[in-house]
Amino acid sequence: MKRNEGITLIALIITIIIMLILVAVSVNVAIKSNLIGTAEKTTAKYEEERQKEGNIDKEITVNDKNLNEYIEQLEYKIESNQYMEGITLVCVYTDNSEISFKYDGNLMYDITDSGYKYNGTGFKKVFGYIILGELDKTKIKKQDGIENVEKLIYDGDCDLDQELTYLDAMTISDILTKNITFDNSRVKQYLKTDYNKDKKMTKEDAEDIMSNLVGE
Repeated sequence: MKRNEGITLIALIITIIIMLILVAVSVNVAIKSNLIGTAEKTTAKYEEERQKEGNIDKEITVNDKNLNEYIEQLEYKIESNQYMEGITLVCVYTDNSEISFKYDGNLMYDITDSGYKYNGTGFKKVFGYIILGELDKTKIKKQDGIENVEKLIYDGDCDLDQELTYLDAMTISDILTKNITFDNSRVKQYLKTDYNKDKKMTKEDAEDIMSNLVGE
């Protein structure tokens, strides 16, 4: 019985020694081959490639624009015109009837009835807004759906009383002489002053309204 215990103890000691030798060899191989460093570099490279893949649309450029910008450019066109002194008319043209736009968080109006064209080309939908100063394209945001968009009819009803009268011509005159000053609550009114649909508000719009009324 004692002999068996002795053999078992010797076998255990030999096993431990062999394990220690294997560990020492493994550590030595790992150090000499820089296995840990290689693993770290591989992980870093993988992360770098993953980030590149996530930003691939930003890295691909078409006509000096990144991929997202180029796709949006194909989907809609942006235009600005001096509507009157210090006031800008912002238009967005698109053939997609299922999207709408906001400017600086404000829903743009459907002004397709204006008949405005982009560089001579007509689009299925035209959205418009009036702003103080110059256009900032970064403030234009596309959104899905057109349910809440108000559609404007270019009938000359500048005072928004649902009929065309000499008061509409006077409204244009008051705006041009700055008796009526602009704020966001007047965007709809300003848009409808372009009676002759030339992308600006002038005295000719008031004159055309009066001529129309006289003709009636």
